[in-house]
Amino acid sequence: MEKDIFDIKKNKDLTVSVHYTIKSSVIEKVKKIAKEKSMSESRVVNTILENFFK
Repeated sequence: MEKDIFDIKKNKDLTVSVHYTIKSSVIEKVKKIAKEKSMSESRVVNTILENFFK
């Protein structure tokens, strides 16, 4: 039983780590695009979301 709990915790920690790595990467890309296009970061995010949901 204890082994299962530790395995779950280890997998959860990995999932959280991957989530924050992806989040960090996306934030960096949004900042880069905003700087290149001379747009605000929120405008870049709104444009991405509008195109995604079309």
